[in-house]
Amino acid sequence: MVPLMEKLTCDLLDPLKKLKKKNVSFSLPADVGAATVLAQSVTLGMIAGWPTVSVPLLLAGHGPVSTTPDQVSWLTTLHFLGNLLSPVPAGFLMDHWGRRTTLTVASILPVVAWPVVALCDTTTQLVVAWFVVGMWSGVVYTVVPVYLGEIAKPQQRGLLGTLFSAARRLGAATEFVLGQVLTYRQLALISALPAILSALLLLRAPESPYYLLRRRRDRQAAGEALKQLRPMHESHDLERELDDIERFVNERTKGGYRSLIATGTGRRALFVMEALAVLQRLSDTGAVMGYIAASLPPRPLPFLEKQHAVMGLEAAKLFTGLISTLVIDLFTRKSLMLTASLACTAAMFWSGTWYLLVPTGTYNLHSTNYDLRTGTAWMPYGCLALHQAGYSLGLSPVFWSLRSELFPMAVKAQSSAITTTTLALVACVVNRMFFIIAQEFGIYLNYYIFCISCLLNALVTVFFVVETGGKTLSQIQDDLDEAPSKDNDASADTRTQIPAV
Repeated sequence: MVPLMEKLTCDLLDPLKKLKKKNVSFSLPADVGAATVLAQSVTLGMIAGWPTVSVPLLLAGHGPVSTTPDQVSWLTTLHFLGNLLSPVPAGFLMDHWGRRTTLTVASILPVVAWPVVALCDTTTQLVVAWFVVGMWSGVVYTVVPVYLGEIAKPQQRGLLGTLFSAARRLGAATEFVLGQVLTYRQLALISALPAILSALLLLRAPESPYYLLRRRRDRQAAGEALKQLRPMHESHDLERELDDIERFVNERTKGGYRSLIATGTGRRALFVMEALAVLQRLSDTGAVMGYIAASLPPRPLPFLEKQHAVMGLEAAKLFTGLISTLVIDLFTRKSLMLTASLACTAAMFWSGTWYLLVPTGTYNLHSTNYDLRTGTAWMPYGCLALHQAGYSLGLSPVFWSLRSELFPMAVKAQSSAITTTTLALVACVVNRMFFIIAQEFGIYLNYYIFCISCLLNALVTVFFVVETGGKTLSQIQDDLDEAPSKDNDASADTRTQIPAV
């Protein structure tokens, strides 16, 4: 137990020691590739925020078509189905066409779908268009993490991954704000603008130098792409980085799904990534926000309405997402993930306890009969704010960074497709089971499940995740190769020593 506490303390205090040794500066990578990814991320956020604003309008008959709750259910279901169907084909295409080319071709989907959403004449047209949007989302979630990891400098991979998450939250917040002042059709047409912008930027974005070296064996084209990505670097620095990329590509050329589990390194990376994917979705509060009309007390404070409190939660989520861009490369990945997991564990535990102890006890979709006389109605809001802060600062950005860092070049496409599919499947289950569990057992059980998931996320971080911050992709693979031998050495030295991570 003592060595474990020493290890945890070391993980948490290591960033502070680094601050004393060197000055840390931040620079935003101002290149077309990054701008393209951010525009796509904003589009993803607007897609995520659109149902919250537009579905009530459709149900009330204020949209181009009138819909029933059953039709809305199909709208959501087919959107998730699109998310599930596109990752594997996207993984295949990104390996054969290239990362940028796959994103460019796929960008046609939202550009066409959004006007259909705005101007549809029938519910079928709306459902099909939203299914197409879901397919595009699956492509982006599969390809973009790989593309980001391959175009960014080692010191800025975390920053770019965090900006991707922050831009997604910005898109969702923008959709929510615009939805208060625009009509249904105006909102859908405005939502198409970031998709159009990203499609135009993709025409100028460079291809991944990793792909150019591995698939085309074209060192000159890879060098040109790298020069476009690093315009301020000296030629000898670019040559050194190009040599490192070529060495990384040549060392690991065998690809395919079987290669993911053919070696101990691949199995370790796949286990870590899929475990984090499942726990990330089980630790999320997406279902809570989806059922927010019924899951939170009607008034957290006597002078504060629920809708204003929810707007405050969204603003806090966006703010912490922006803050995470400053700390992702300042602190180690593991210390951020560990601290965030523990904070989220505490938040979900106390939130579940509140719902367990309030007089109503059992969740009721149509009841707002919470005992406000206790003066604790603010507690689930406060716990949710703490959870979203931890999720935005650590759980989400580190997860997205690791997606682009853990796997060798030959299996990046396959691993990303599997992870995207896992995320979509677990999201479907969580969103469906949240309501069922709340009705059958009480909403508190959902929060306790989230609590356990956050705690398991912390344990996976301590015992299995390798540190990737500031390292080249080749160095990360070397660390994964060495990890099993370190584990064996540690267990041979002492039974109480925790496994090397």
